[in-house]
Amino acid sequence: MIGNIPESRRVTGVGLTMGLSVGLFAYGGLWLDQQFGTKPWLLLLCVAAGIVGSILHMIHVLMPEMWPWPTDAEKAARLHKAELQKAASRDPMHKSSPGAPENDEKTENDEKTEASRTEATRTED
Repeated sequence: MIGNIPESRRVTGVGLTMGLSVGLFAYGGLWLDQQFGTKPWLLLLCVAAGIVGSILHMIHVLMPEMWPWPTDAEKAARLHKAELQKAASRDPMHKSSPGAPENDEKTENDEKTEASRTEATRTED
């Protein structure tokens, strides 16, 4: 869905998100400092958390290829691959991938083995 949004709107959205998150975290830090009398430590901690969170959001939206944690689509793909491998290990007749050869088709290794056998029988004759 994000891929369909024009770049300028994505950048504007990230900028607004950064400003709002840092501002709201700073306000929350001030409020917590007043409640607990820890001025300015909770303010600094909350501002740092707002900055870190907004930078992570910026990376996730503007540079998804650099996102360090797997997305839901990547998790689903890994789960699907694991299920296919598990099914293939239980059922040797199971076709594990779309490009896998059928049982009656010869693989490249089978052809090499057969060629070497044929060569050996020719030399014996």
